[in-house]
Amino acid sequence: MSTPWIRILALSSLAAFWFLCPNPNVRPAAAAPPAGYALDWSDEFSSGTTVDPNRWNVDTFWKNPTQFATNAVKVLGGQLILTTYTQGGTQYSGSVNTMNKYEPLYGYVEASIEFDNSQGMFSTFWLWSHLMATPGHPHENGTEIDIAEHSLVIGNPTIGYTDTHSQASTTLHWDGYSPGRTGGGDLHSGVGDLGSGFHTYGHEWTPDVERFYYDGILVWTANDSPGDPSPPLTPVSHTNEFIVLSSEVGLPPCWCGPIPNTPPGSGYGTLGPPDPSETKVFVDYVRHYRDATPPANVVDLCPGSPGTTTMLVTWAAPGDNAGRADAYDLRYATYPITNMNFSGATPVNPAPPRPLSAGSAESYQVTGLTPCRTYYFAIKTRDAASNWSGLSNVPSATTRCSSISAAGRTEEAATICNPGAAKLPVTVDEGSLSFSAPSPNPASGGTSFHISVPAEFQGAKLRVDVFDIAGRRVRSLVDGIASQGPATVEWNLMNDSGRRVASGLYRVRVYVGETQKTLPLLVLR
Repeated sequence: MSTPWIRILALSSLAAFWFLCPNPNVRPAAAAPPAGYALDWSDEFSSGTTVDPNRWNVDTFWKNPTQFATNAVKVLGGQLILTTYTQGGTQYSGSVNTMNKYEPLYGYVEASIEFDNSQGMFSTFWLWSHLMATPGHPHENGTEIDIAEHSLVIGNPTIGYTDTHSQASTTLHWDGYSPGRTGGGDLHSGVGDLGSGFHTYGHEWTPDVERFYYDGILVWTANDSPGDPSPPLTPVSHTNEFIVLSSEVGLPPCWCGPIPNTPPGSGYGTLGPPDPSETKVFVDYVRHYRDATPPANVVDLCPGSPGTTTMLVTWAAPGDNAGRADAYDLRYATYPITNMNFSGATPVNPAPPRPLSAGSAESYQVTGLTPCRTYYFAIKTRDAASNWSGLSNVPSATTRCSSISAAGRTEEAATICNPGAAKLPVTVDEGSLSFSAPSPNPASGGTSFHISVPAEFQGAKLRVDVFDIAGRRVRSLVDGIASQGPATVEWNLMNDSGRRVASGLYRVRVYVGETQKTLPLLVLR
């Protein structure tokens, strides 16, 4: 008895489903963003019947031959729907954007879209900047970034297209749409028919390169070119841009084919108000991912070529996500630098230039130092998404006490780029005053090093002290007069109070006359 009612309820439920979900295609899973990105902003269109005003603006301006209208934009069944229809001889359509609501700089943006496959339709997923329409350099003014310009291309030999297919192109425009300031524009093959079902369209944007993906397939790469590029060279925008979704018809004659047939003499025709039979573009989601991967730590920072007030610091550029990083923060201090006290160290001024590509040799001349003083150096690297690397290695070096020693020889200051590593003997002049590194190093029971004193240093003041990492003297080993010839200095790892020193990095500082040498020593218990 109840069976007919069950069937009626089932049919009613099915009808309601079709009404609420007018496009019940199976939605494919999102094409995962490149590794190292984290979701920053999204709209899944999961509630309401209108777009979220905190996320989107609805366009209402005239763009020949389309009038954008609010009633051509709605949310239904978990999708954004942009409708195109003709009424009173005017072609109406929908367009939304995130201007002044969400304007990312770099990252990865993706949308899942089902484009309409009717001829004459011209639908686009793109990015735009506030100054793009103003002639000027694309780095500052931005570019129009057309991620996917979709249409059904109809045979039209007059404008160079003879195939009938449903594909999309990727295009960059810059310099206020000046002639010759455009790149790309080719229809992408190898990605199948884009006019049926949902497809994902993604755009990875870094300061150096833009990569465009259809259904996870890389379809075009645009590398940044310095100066004022002209095709085939392309620029990369270095300014914030907002997201745009728009659907319209092309202005005849159009590469997207003629507009749909309409009654004679009625312009674009009068098809009445929008209804389910009108052409529609469905958007399942729009998502933007920020770069969440910091640059690698610099591991080979090394100060050298010391002057009395200068030090040349060198390192290899760490790169960022297979590209360039965005900035360095190089600092120095008279104490060992750690993550905890990095902000208290002195930043170099001016800051180092923008990092080069990964692996490139970098250098910076630090000025304004104090003579005869040991300095520690550290650097961090920032990418365009403001992710900071960890702390680099922390080498130390000592500035010269004077340009020329009392004996007329150029002084040599100690440089410790890899603390704990034993070094070969270092000489001030070939065949003259020389020092060897402590051995063994690291040391656990005792250590020693050798000095060779030439005749001209005979009778000079000789002093050997050991300092801990904080600069405190822990042991006086020698305090006397230098004698010509070789000498060995030993240390049993005891302090001046007769207690064994703790594990850590120490500095053995040798003074012969006005010449000074600092030797690193690592003690391990």
